[in-house]
Amino acid sequence: MDSTEDVIEQNDLVLEAFLNWMTDLTDHTSTQVTWHYANVEAFLEYLSTVAQTTVFNLNEFDLRWFLFHYYIRHDSSYVEEAAAHILPASLGLFFQFLDEERGWKTPQWILDALRNQAWFEKRLIDYRKLSALDLEAAELAYVRWNQELLEDLDNRLLLLPKELVEGVLWNEPAGWREAALYRQASRLWLRLREELLADATLSESDVREALLSAYTNWVRTPQERLENQSPIEVILAERDERAGLMQGEDGLEEVEEDE
Repeated sequence: MDSTEDVIEQNDLVLEAFLNWMTDLTDHTSTQVTWHYANVEAFLEYLSTVAQTTVFNLNEFDLRWFLFHYYIRHDSSYVEEAAAHILPASLGLFFQFLDEERGWKTPQWILDALRNQAWFEKRLIDYRKLSALDLEAAELAYVRWNQELLEDLDNRLLLLPKELVEGVLWNEPAGWREAALYRQASRLWLRLREELLADATLSESDVREALLSAYTNWVRTPQERLENQSPIEVILAERDERAGLMQGEDGLEEVEEDE
């Protein structure tokens, strides 16, 4: 696995090459080039810092989460209005560049996601409407907005189960070990999903069942890199450790108040 520094360097080099390639496009104005660059820069920044992967290791979850959630919440307000609405086109141009200049063939699932301009527009507009609502109404509307995407991702088998084991959910926010294990589980899930979906003999229920079986096995199987502990053991130990630290901080505050 590439280090964080390597991931950032690779994505930065691709971004620079993309800009150079765009300057030779005769059918794009300098303003359009600026808009596309800003959008792709945001995308690669997301991959480097949030997904922690290069564009060449992109998976469908990372693309859909950025396109229909992360960009709308975190990046769309920092670019010009017109630029925000053309994000799918910007990413489409970027993948065209990767195809033509780097020989990286665009998977069909990328093309399918980017064609959904109407849903992207709807989610962008609906999110911006939240600012006009009072706090309680905005919170309820946001929950619905967020749930809409989560249901779509789950229907596509792109989401990990919420439960680690019966009665134990993934934490949010998580400790650094749990967060790292969640990323590992997600990568394994998505890689296996891709392999299973390539088998035309399997139904959707067959794929889901196989994914859940592999996930359950991963949660409970000791790993050498975890000092022969299972992911669930490491996660529960970290939670106990964090709970103890928080109790210690609360006790210290009480002592300081008594003094």
